[in-house]
Amino acid sequence: MDTICALATAKSPSAIGVIRVSGKDAFEIADKILVPKTDSVLASPVAKMRLATVFDGEKAVDEVLFVKFKAPASYTGEDMVEINCHGGVSIIERTLKLLIKNGCRTAEAGEYTKRAFLNGKLDLVQAEAVGDLISSSSSLDASLALERMSGRLSKAFDNIFSLLTAVNTDILAYIDFPEEGLSDVSNGHVLSVLENVFSDLERLEKSFETGSVIKDGINTVILGAPNVGKSSLLNAVLGYDRSIVTDTAGTTRDMVSERAVMGDIVLNLCDTAGIRKNAGEIEKIGIDIAKRSLDLADLVLCVFDSSREMSDDDKKIIELVKDKKSVAVINKCDTQNKLDEKYIFDNFIQTVKISAKNGDGIDSLSRVIRDMFISGDVVKNSDMLITNARHFERVVAAKKYIESAISTVRQGFTVDLASIDITEAASQIAQITGAAVTDKIIDDIFKKFCVGK
Repeated sequence: MDTICALATAKSPSAIGVIRVSGKDAFEIADKILVPKTDSVLASPVAKMRLATVFDGEKAVDEVLFVKFKAPASYTGEDMVEINCHGGVSIIERTLKLLIKNGCRTAEAGEYTKRAFLNGKLDLVQAEAVGDLISSSSSLDASLALERMSGRLSKAFDNIFSLLTAVNTDILAYIDFPEEGLSDVSNGHVLSVLENVFSDLERLEKSFETGSVIKDGINTVILGAPNVGKSSLLNAVLGYDRSIVTDTAGTTRDMVSERAVMGDIVLNLCDTAGIRKNAGEIEKIGIDIAKRSLDLADLVLCVFDSSREMSDDDKKIIELVKDKKSVAVINKCDTQNKLDEKYIFDNFIQTVKISAKNGDGIDSLSRVIRDMFISGDVVKNSDMLITNARHFERVVAAKKYIESAISTVRQGFTVDLASIDITEAASQIAQITGAAVTDKIIDDIFKKFCVGK
């Protein structure tokens, strides 16, 4: 493969800009523009940072630090040079142009990680985890991405693949070479293997419900009567004023959406118009939007004002969310209570008292939501937790093939009839790790990465 270069850090004025050069001519090209204080790039030791000057002909461009990585001991598995230059945009552009002028081409999006995959440094699960780590929104999301990069989830898929290929090999060998005197492959043995695989696939499939929440966030609607503090709650969770807050009822007429991190979870928050019976024409449109938003909500935060008595509007809202996963948020807990809290407790499993104005109780709300969606041992069991929709689709497909194979064996047919389904299931797993995957899938995955990664 040809030699590529790209900026690995943000293209904006900064202290340092890191440029990556990777490919068979990386050392030779770098040697043409870098002049170390002693020796040359070619003579420099590997994995040791050295000071050098970037030259454009006779003219100095920048003083930099550079590191050589000799294949295969590099990120891509190829010869690599990382140049740490000053982060001025003009300096970075001049250095990149010099590299291209001397034989590099600009890297495509995700090409460094793609080369790492193609050169066997990472499997496809680990490679995708690199992108997940970069785009992670919470500490838990980042922690799980790092676990996947280490190969823990890959081992689970590799184990399933090995079990399927081993039992399939036994079946096919017995069928194709009867004269070799191979022992019979019993239905009981095949069924035992398939049932164990099915159990693992089912566990992986179920884990996606939690995994998708960690990666994509919880679609959360803030619902309540006018002036109970819905917008104040949104602002308190975000940590800045996003929604307008006034004493006038009906201030929020459209849906305000923001992504917020609470502890180690992410909420896709929607602040909605206050729901009340006597609303104006424009306000009614906002109320209709609020009600429709419930259809897509994973969670509803029902806000009540503790400084006033329970209203008919409050009771109507409780009816609207009775079949939804919800938390009653009793706001203005720093004021004298007039709310019928027993009515609230009788209608909600989870209730939290807060003062959105002062920020009191927000941490408690965060813990309640986390416990509702994420089990405490999720990190401990991360080797069997998937967050990627592509992995989920392949797991579901593999599970169907295994289910069909199990049915074939249980009905008393010879095990060779189950071989086709076992082969298809193994193929689905191989597509997850990249052991067997098309060029289009590879291209589709890595084009989502940024240039330089």
